[in-house]
Amino acid sequence: MVRKTAPEAKKPSLEREVISAVTILYALICAAMLATHYLQPDGQETVTSSMSPAHGGFSTSGGSAEAGQPLTLGAAYDRLARQGYDRPRDMRIAGFVIEGDATRDGQDVRFSIDTRTGTITSLPVVTE
Repeated sequence: MVRKTAPEAKKPSLEREVISAVTILYALICAAMLATHYLQPDGQETVTSSMSPAHGGFSTSGGSAEAGQPLTLGAAYDRLARQGYDRPRDMRIAGFVIEGDATRDGQDVRFSIDTRTGTITSLPVVTE
């Protein structure tokens, strides 16, 4: 009589476990993004905080922080001039902040502008 042995069950491998974990994580992220998209209140316009021109179709029109679109360097120059800042220089974008130096009321200042809100904060430059 021939004895048949049961087929061996596949042992879990690290590769299979990682693939399974990544697949589950991907499915959860997709579900969260879909829920966020479809549970948005009626009448609320979809906007983005992305400064990429490719995402311009998802922003409200106007090109300013008040309109829901992050400030550009050009708009920052205009905002600084309206707020009494002269000779803005060394402007650079770091994330959602534009930083630089300018003159205000005859005093050198270092400023930062939140590109999402348009809020300008400044501190006097101390020279020793």
